Amino acid sequence: MVNGKCWMLINNSSIRSDADKMCKTYNGATLVSIRNADENQALTEFLKDENINTLWTGLYCFGETNITACIWDIQAGSAANYSSFKVGYPDADYGRCVFYIGNGTDIGKWENEECGETMPFVCELPPTVHEGTCDFLYNSHCYFRIDMMKNITDSQHFCLSRCSNLVSIHSANENRFIQSIYDTNFTNIAIGGFASSKDYMIWMDGSPTDYNNIQFSYAGSCVIMAAGTTDTGYWYTRPCNETFWFLEENDNGALRTHFENSVAFVMDHWKPLLIGGISVFVLLISVFLITFFAVRGNYHCEKDLSTSPSASEKTTEMSSKSETMTEIVNFSLIYSDDSTTTTSVTPPDSSTTTLGISPVQITLHL
Repeated sequence: MVNGKCWMLINNSSIRSDADKMCKTYNGATLVSIRNADENQALTEFLKDENINTLWTGLYCFGETNITACIWDIQAGSAANYSSFKVGYPDADYGRCVFYIGNGTDIGKWENEECGETMPFVCELPPTVHEGTCDFLYNSHCYFRIDMMKNITDSQHFCLSRCSNLVSIHSANENRFIQSIYDTNFTNIAIGGFASSKDYMIWMDGSPTDYNNIQFSYAGSCVIMAAGTTDTGYWYTRPCNETFWFLEENDNGALRTHFENSVAFVMDHWKPLLIGGISVFVLLISVFLITFFAVRGNYHCEKDLSTSPSASEKTTEMSSKSETMTEIVNFSLIYSDDSTTTTSVTPPDSSTTTLGISPVQITLHL
């Protein structure tokens, strides 16, 4: 890893085209690109113990002396923003391929040379960590070849069932890497793009359309990539009901089933899930207890009321007592001529023994 890039020195002198092909075999790597002074100095440090005089870079000049006409491989931008050309360069009269000087007083400077010359070279890749569960890993994205013939809809459904998507491509380097996955001379693979025209395309996974390599717009709107080792890498459109091999991509570095995804989520969030579960349990217990005691209180009230005499029962009881008193006490008034009234209070015979009441005579003087 050098300055955020993976560099590999191939100390085997080759012509420029062969050097590029050799780099491509290493997961789609390109010849080294140098985008600022820090990277230029980093390359000097990278080569200091290797005794390298010159080496190929990934820069190619189309114009005579115009720096903006010098383009990094796979259309990855020009040298207009940064260059370290030696005075008098670029000069296409010397050749169109650019090399780096690794020794001497001009160390770190660039010159032109004929592309048929031979020299060592450095291959470059984005930072990548390989995992055993991933077939092809590039820039923290995991890719899986699916060599089954399916239409685009079925291909995407298959990918979704594995928590992935049809591949989306966001740079010329990534496009080159995908080419390197297919070791056949030529094959067509479905990628996850829809294109209403050659210049307008969207990705199924919702990612931004920051790279477009559609060369031909035929019938249909689904995007297909020509992959393999011979004259490939371009995209074109075809009807979505046609069947192709396809490439699936997962951003997490490896594919997981829905069950594995669920387990991973629980493992990553077990603390908040545990706290939430306990909170719900306490809430349910609280509701149960409140409801239980409320119902139990109502039951006791109803029971007490049912054992107490009602108003109608009290009225009946009082009436019964009144009748009893009426039966117990009989009044009779006896009038006489001498203005004296004699009142006899005589309890019924049935009550005499029970109450112990004897006949009483009351004399009133009127």
